Amino acid sequence: MVSWDKYFFIGLSFFLMLLPMPLYFVYLWRKKQFPVNSFFSGAAVFVVFYLVLRYYVISTLPETGLLSLLFSALIVETGRWAGFLLLPYKEGRDNGSMKTGLSLALGYITAAFLLINAFAMAMNFIYALSLGGWDKGADYLSRFPSESVDRIQALIVYTPSYTYLLETLSLYLAIPVQIVLTLLIFEAYRSNRSAVVRGMLYGGALLVDFLYFSLGSVLSESSGWAGHLLFLALSGGAALYILIRFWKGELRDTFSAS
Repeated sequence: MVSWDKYFFIGLSFFLMLLPMPLYFVYLWRKKQFPVNSFFSGAAVFVVFYLVLRYYVISTLPETGLLSLLFSALIVETGRWAGFLLLPYKEGRDNGSMKTGLSLALGYITAAFLLINAFAMAMNFIYALSLGGWDKGADYLSRFPSESVDRIQALIVYTPSYTYLLETLSLYLAIPVQIVLTLLIFEAYRSNRSAVVRGMLYGGALLVDFLYFSLGSVLSESSGWAGHLLFLALSGGAALYILIRFWKGELRDTFSAS
């Protein structure tokens, strides 16, 4: 049997993955005139480069964690660049606004929340209901290999309820870093400076992506939730500070052409 608090935390996590990000962008679009093209371009980048291309490439690699993370960073950051190429030239090269870069970042994050995290929580809820005796849920799960179903149901039974909320919190703490990575690529794309400067910005985004997920993976395995969340909080705070400076124009003026 599954306790009521587990249903509650899975359901709460599902709605936290499903609603806040789309609703927040609708607010930014209606009230702050954030561009819709950039938002959907970011969502397309996530689907094409992360879900499809990244999965295909990593599935062909040897089972080496760091190598997979390196190729993942390369594919994702190249995808962000490609996302700006999909935009109209005037919108993509608008040196007077960060809204294009922020919108693409929010589109990427929203797609990740909906297509991976919200979907996973919905499936967890179905697994939990089937354990509680819901016949339709059991009928649906009968389409999948029984070994996989049994393994996931065992995880649901023995996983502490609060873990689902901690997973959701960790995703929200990672948002500032994802936005900073996108803005680095945006500055590299729209900058009128030399190819060396643009390459340094792209390389910086690639390096930060690789180190961020490498350290996060190591800390998650060695220190559990405490170390993992502390790392996310510190890195998210640092990224938030950088975003504030970007918004005030201090770093933007440094990277943009004079």
